[in-house]
Amino acid sequence: MEHVPSGLYGRCRRLDQFIADHPALWGHSVMQQFLQDEHRREQLIQAVCAPTPENREALDKVFASFYTEVRFTSYILKTLHWKAVRYDQKRQRRTRQQPLIMDKPLNPDQPETIIDSFVSTNTPDPEEGLPGKAEDLRQCIGDAFLYKALSQLTDRQYAVLHKKFLEEKNDKAIAGQWNVSPQAVYKTKQAALTKLRSFMERGRST
Repeated sequence: MEHVPSGLYGRCRRLDQFIADHPALWGHSVMQQFLQDEHRREQLIQAVCAPTPENREALDKVFASFYTEVRFTSYILKTLHWKAVRYDQKRQRRTRQQPLIMDKPLNPDQPETIIDSFVSTNTPDPEEGLPGKAEDLRQCIGDAFLYKALSQLTDRQYAVLHKKFLEEKNDKAIAGQWNVSPQAVYKTKQAALTKLRSFMERGRST
């Protein structure tokens, strides 16, 4: 099957049979994304080849964390997109409403216009406050409950989510910056996502 990742075939008879029995599973985008991570891929292999309660529970936890990550990523991307759209709409409205005012001179004796006065070496980059360039992950959150959930994380857990979702860095890149192993980054990320999911599930059910 063309969509089955390399390294799955031949690991054990149970897995080969599982692959053959579920042909549609491997073409699903969510499954393909899940299997891109080596740790998750190995967890699936262990759960199928050695289907002990412990291995199955471990796979369930890994998939639950992965699903939380997918939903969180989707939420962040949608939030950034709509904030950017609203920012652009407001800017266009201001441009339509005050096009001539900005072109007027500051006073009759000086040729410098109002808009010229804003263009100087001391003027901040106008894109610094754009929604897509938030300096803090919490700035992107419109959901008060999710904001509270993020506040429950340790500094390290929060930092790894910030780097992943706002700086768009993978585990290996983060590990290089922090001088730790990718496995350590992965564990921190999983702990953060598990804590987020647990906090939100408890809160939503009350």
